[in-house]
Amino acid sequence: MDLLRKLSHENVALKEKLRRERELLTEAKQAAAESATQHQRVTMGFMTKLRSLQKRSETLYDDQCASEWRKLQQALKSWTGRTFKDESAMSKMTLESAIFATVFDYSFAFSPNTQSEQLLTAVGKIVRDSGSSHTWEIWRSATSKALDNRASFENHRLDDPCNQFSQMVEALFSDYYSPNIHKDNTHRALLQIFEDCLSFKKKLERQEFEYQTRQSPPGTVYSTEKMKSLNFVEDDGSIVTMSIWPSLYKLSFENEELLIQPEAVWTKEPVHVGDDSPMKNNSDVHKEIKREVKTEGDDDELSLVMLSS
Repeated sequence: MDLLRKLSHENVALKEKLRRERELLTEAKQAAAESATQHQRVTMGFMTKLRSLQKRSETLYDDQCASEWRKLQQALKSWTGRTFKDESAMSKMTLESAIFATVFDYSFAFSPNTQSEQLLTAVGKIVRDSGSSHTWEIWRSATSKALDNRASFENHRLDDPCNQFSQMVEALFSDYYSPNIHKDNTHRALLQIFEDCLSFKKKLERQEFEYQTRQSPPGTVYSTEKMKSLNFVEDDGSIVTMSIWPSLYKLSFENEELLIQPEAVWTKEPVHVGDDSPMKNNSDVHKEIKREVKTEGDDDELSLVMLSS
């Protein structure tokens, strides 16, 4: 009897051991499956990110962005020097000379019109508010590439606005052209600057981070951290008379910002109470020249930044 009782206990213990081992094996398999699923999700996320990076035509680093931004400014400066007479002649013009057609005020370089720009901006806000930085990045890049597809969109933003801008500059300031200047060459050079601006804008639209340009209106207090005075008037309280070239910022998805290139400006000494100030006239001329450019048919196509002589 004792032997049978002992064997019975051993049999029960063995069954319990086998049951427990089966439970542990099942738990181990479930844990392994969950781990594999998690690993697969992480791997797929990395692969998606990698594919998006590989599809990006050109990744821009901060120093490259700053360099290209300065090159555009220098190209415009060189064009101005070749096109117009010396500074003493240019100073006899109106208070400022309009010579730069912007493309950076738009969310996308090839937004077809104002209505499309407003729609894209609204859709972009919804995508951004979804909370996924990756989705936001992919949407911006894909939308930029889609708008650049001329087989799908009748795109005139490259030629027509530049022609209009060139005609405006010629109408307003042809009397100040350098002697023996060839207008065709002037137009081609201006078109090249316009194309380079569009090309750079498209690059910015297809980067991981969002980029933003900013300009200061006349009368803004000069900031040594955010601006560079081209006429070296940098005393405390100095005032911006005109923005020559916008500043460029890089924005993270969390709205943190990094200044890539400071704004190029003309400045003057602080205006004391009772002094005559041309600031109001500066602003008036700015508005007048913008009206010359923004005709009824192309209000959404072109805006101006003016260079001080």
